[in-house]
Amino acid sequence: MISKIYNLEILNKIKEFTNDDFCNLSNEELRWLKYLINTDESGFFFNAEDRKELKTYLADINTSSLPKIIIKNKPKRNRKSWSLLEPLFTAIFEEKDLILRFQISDSEQFKAKCFPYKIEFEFYKDEWYLLWLNLSEDKKKMKTPFASILSFEIIDRENELFEEAEKIFLEEYHFAKFRVDKQYLDDLKRILLTLIDFKPILEKDIQNSLIFKIKYKPSEEGYLLQKFRQLGKRAIILEPRFLVEKMLFTYTKSLERYSKSQS
Repeated sequence: MISKIYNLEILNKIKEFTNDDFCNLSNEELRWLKYLINTDESGFFFNAEDRKELKTYLADINTSSLPKIIIKNKPKRNRKSWSLLEPLFTAIFEEKDLILRFQISDSEQFKAKCFPYKIEFEFYKDEWYLLWLNLSEDKKKMKTPFASILSFEIIDRENELFEEAEKIFLEEYHFAKFRVDKQYLDDLKRILLTLIDFKPILEKDIQNSLIFKIKYKPSEEGYLLQKFRQLGKRAIILEPRFLVEKMLFTYTKSLERYSKSQS
């Protein structure tokens, strides 16, 4: 529903301020909208004049009582992330590429030529994410939180790179299976949220574990493996075999590095 409110087509219609345009939103969505236009984030979607018009239009609508909701373990808001929203939106709409500097950890920083194609907001993390193709190396799909973006430069897009990116978007889905042992049922929500981009579906419920099926595109393989590394023993890849072998290779290399550091 939030995505519907912030959908660009609907926003354009809302700006016309006619009753016909607002028929796109249900009463419940109007209540959410009234709440949202009074938040700090509304400034990224509506200018001051639009907000004034919306508040007038929604004067008789009861607002959603979200302030009464207690959110546990809510992450600290990164104001820098919100400041990146407008320039990154502009780069995508104007079909530009980026020279992106980002970090994976405090000690690992990277620079890559980036084909940005989508921006997402994850409410449970209170964070924006940039979805992009890494044009510098393997043309893999990446998903980077705004908080991990160090800097970027907007550059013109080359036609051949656009054609190459288009082929990646037309890739067919591959499928994989993973296991969650029932001793980790308390973490199941976290596990499924971590893998939400791959649309996990429960395939089998056996005595001591749950078996899930997910789908991914070849260009998303690196991102998929990164998610399973984050989950550790809470989620174990079962098939295809080559993904299992890649996970084993990663853990073997990590073990070797730590063994050498202790000697």
